[in-house]
Amino acid sequence: MLDIKWKKYSHSIITKIIVFVIAILCFTGIARAVVEVEIVNDGNFSSVTEEHYIESMAYVKESERLIGDLTRLLGKYKSEEHILSGNTLTQEEWKQAEEDLYYTEFQYSRSYNPELSEEKNFDKFEEEYADKLAEAKNQMIKEDLKEFHMLIQNLDDYEPIFYASDGTNVFANSSSTNKEQFETSPAYMIFEEYKQEFYPKETEKNEHLYRITEQIDEIDMENTVIFVGFSKQFLNEKAQKWQEVKAVATTSLYQILGYLAGFILSFIYLVLVVGRKSFHDQELMILCQENRHRFFYRAFAW
Repeated sequence: MLDIKWKKYSHSIITKIIVFVIAILCFTGIARAVVEVEIVNDGNFSSVTEEHYIESMAYVKESERLIGDLTRLLGKYKSEEHILSGNTLTQEEWKQAEEDLYYTEFQYSRSYNPELSEEKNFDKFEEEYADKLAEAKNQMIKEDLKEFHMLIQNLDDYEPIFYASDGTNVFANSSSTNKEQFETSPAYMIFEEYKQEFYPKETEKNEHLYRITEQIDEIDMENTVIFVGFSKQFLNEKAQKWQEVKAVATTSLYQILGYLAGFILSFIYLVLVVGRKSFHDQELMILCQENRHRFFYRAFAW
């Protein structure tokens, strides 16, 4: 049996355990910092590099949902009468509804004749399933009507003042109805037919502004106007909240970078010392089963 005297480890088991614990703590710290930003800012670190509230994503978000609801109201739903007349149903939507009923019910019914052409079968389907088609259409209209009323209800929750009209239908939460009244606000967005105007001018530097303009571009703005104004009190409150979120995001980012550096260094250390007595010893050990002769496979650097 080999008589082996063990050298004193330069990397004690206690040191390895301590480093391993440090690695775990660093990983936990990273997760905690990410969760904190997720809670206060939806996991977004963009505020760290933003200099002013007007140029921030937070400022765009205050208008994004409002503009989205207004464009859907003006572009598609317009009014209850418009919906009830079936004008909100597109050809594609109705064709899909017909095909769903045709392929899921009629094609498996006794009325379906495989000897006939698909066109003649479809004509027969429209005749025999007229009531079900009417019922399906009414259901689609009800769903659009429900969506319309939900959007109208949402408008009550928005703090910025707004006025939107397509020349016939009007959606507003203030008595201000013309552009000049909104231009007295410390910050505003004007969409008048195909023209777009933002104030203050720093708003145009906001790299997230496309989230609003893309929604405007989706509808026909002929004879359509959308005015949004922000009061001084509203801007001050939101700017203060943005500053608080920015401080949290900045602190969390620095914590993540620090914890990440600690985790990487700890991981590298553990990788280097596993199976070695010291940094200068490149010996790797392979232990056989107990109660047998122990032997070593040694690979020396020299």
